[in-house]
Amino acid sequence: MEKTYNKLTHMAYESHSQTFYMYLDELKQDIGSLTKSGLVNEEVSGEEGVRVGVAGLQPGEG
Repeated sequence: MEKTYNKLTHMAYESHSQTFYMYLDELKQDIGSLTKSGLVNEEVSGEEGVRVGVAGLQPGEG
């Protein structure tokens, strides 16, 4: 996840300045808090996704 945090921070700050690293640290703390609260899940699953919708309907129906 470290690379993802770095890339997200680069969207706000181009160079690796002091402000960049302060923002990066704050982002990691925020994500950590959300993860502990259960609002964010950092696990990566190898399982196939589950389609969400009305049972029995195919895409384009209904």
